[in-house]
Amino acid sequence: MRKITLLFIFFLGIYQAKAQETESRSIMPMSKLVFNYDAAGNQNQRFYCYDGNDCIVPDPPARITENESEDKTADLLENKFTIYPNPTKGAVSINWDISVKDIIQKIEIVGYHTPYYKEVSFRNTELNANIDLSREMQSIYIVQFTLKDQVITKKIIKL
Repeated sequence: MRKITLLFIFFLGIYQAKAQETESRSIMPMSKLVFNYDAAGNQNQRFYCYDGNDCIVPDPPARITENESEDKTADLLENKFTIYPNPTKGAVSINWDISVKDIIQKIEIVGYHTPYYKEVSFRNTELNANIDLSREMQSIYIVQFTLKDQVITKKIIKL
């Protein structure tokens, strides 16, 4: 009889410990889960409020890259170059803005799927260069602008 009583007390203790553990993990009646969304409708933050009345949601963490200013500069410089017509069946005109004419060192065209390489000749006094791709294969060609401190790439699709 004594063994049965000890077993009963033992299992009662385990049952109470499990009940307390379940209580501590349960959601409080006044709590709520809050979601924040960005302008495009993407969820950018989830926040659990223990007390639903005084819920202050912190601002989402800012996403800053190391080279944020360099990225912006590269984007600005990339917009200074235009290639048309693109896609093309023949001649292509490459134009650039007057603000970058003095920092262009070299312009190269490389075939993406083909063994094509050409260094484009240009004058610093002009703002364009013309290339004839009519005899080349249908493919994607990468135009690489080597500037004084960086490289900008654009692509040409040859039909």
